[in-house]
Amino acid sequence: MPVTTTTHLNFRGAAREALDFYRSVFGGRTATVTYKDAGNVQNESEADWVMWGEVAGDNGFHVMAYDVTSAVIGPRTMDHLDDLLAGALLTLGDDVLDRIDAIVPPGTDISPPDVSCTPPSLSRTDLRRRPPHERAAA
Repeated sequence: MPVTTTTHLNFRGAAREALDFYRSVFGGRTATVTYKDAGNVQNESEADWVMWGEVAGDNGFHVMAYDVTSAVIGPRTMDHLDDLLAGALLTLGDDVLDRIDAIVPPGTDISPPDVSCTPPSLSRTDLRRRPPHERAAA
């Protein structure tokens, strides 16, 4: 049975240029939808960026490309990144973990629609409360 895969490429404002390049090399048809076309503009300067784009050829070539906008969740400044990284070194004490356990009992799946996998923290009770010296990030 043949398997077909499609490469998905992410850019910051250069997806259209990349799609045009791939079409010039491999041939095929280009289709694009911008954030403006989809009515999903978060930042006016990114309105014409590619929200969904592809080049597909009769020869079997297929590539998809997207422009990732500034609306992506995550740090946007170095200060923000520094604050987030500092949290990775935090070790929670038993008193805080007990309060969290009272709100969300250990083994509770708070996202049941995501059934693609079962996190080890739900299936292995030994991972739910480790000794304090094992809790800090490596």
